[in-house]
Amino acid sequence: MTQKSLAGLAIAAVLAVILATWLTSQRQTPTETESGGALVEGLKDQVNSVTRMVINDGDDQVTLERSDVGWGIAERGGYPADISQLRRKLLALSDAELVEPKTSNPDNYATLGVSDVDADDDQNTLVTLEGLDRSVSVIIGKSAQTRGATYVRRSGEDQSWLAQGDLALEANASRWLAKDLIDVQQSRIKRVVIQHPDQGPLEIVKAVSTDPNFAVVAIPEGRELASASAGNAIATALGSLRLDDVQPDPDQDTESQPVDAVETVFETFDGLRIRTRSWEDNDKRYVALSAEFDATL
Repeated sequence: MTQKSLAGLAIAAVLAVILATWLTSQRQTPTETESGGALVEGLKDQVNSVTRMVINDGDDQVTLERSDVGWGIAERGGYPADISQLRRKLLALSDAELVEPKTSNPDNYATLGVSDVDADDDQNTLVTLEGLDRSVSVIIGKSAQTRGATYVRRSGEDQSWLAQGDLALEANASRWLAKDLIDVQQSRIKRVVIQHPDQGPLEIVKAVSTDPNFAVVAIPEGRELASASAGNAIATALGSLRLDDVQPDPDQDTESQPVDAVETVFETFDGLRIRTRSWEDNDKRYVALSAEFDATL
């Protein structure tokens, strides 16, 4: 082999080393599009500043708003929201990190569920946060096969991402309601009076709270109780009562008042009086409640 050939091989070897080193550095050093940072920049430090969250999946929308009395749901007349769920979801958004870039081609968005909400895509949800130093909107897509990861895209940006965290959000307003309605245990109840339409009242009462059973007042002639404890179950009606959904009280609108509503009054030994109206409509059961304090009790 000539000296000239050896020199040529040496130069080729040097070039190969330089090329390999450059390629390795390109793989090891992430570019701006290969690293994402936080899904919502600054949210972790400002999560308590959020005053409004709107969730829209194209079919349903729920608006959670903070007021002087707490968080409520606009679509349910400001009825209280489930604070623990709201906080959990806001913290998940604040902790979410963009871990891997995905498609930036709009034709492929539907595969990940990150199309705009007005597109024909039933997997996407647009969440908008207000109260920060700027309004922020993010499209939440499908959950990834990778555990605890979700496909996302910031509104107005082409790039979609795989984000760390379970970021699924419900746009159904009833799913965000504070479901605990009332909890008055039987041991507090002193007296219950039930008035059915076109019937005489049914009344149960205890003289003292330590009585084991409620006495049923004015039992019709010729009738008797199946057992001494027959009236006790009535007094449990307000224990750990939870709701499914809410609507405006029809009693406030004389044209839509429920017919055949059952009126019930619960009185406790410590002065609480609760009035309820209950009725059925289209196979659904409704109840409206009001409460007051009576010192004479």
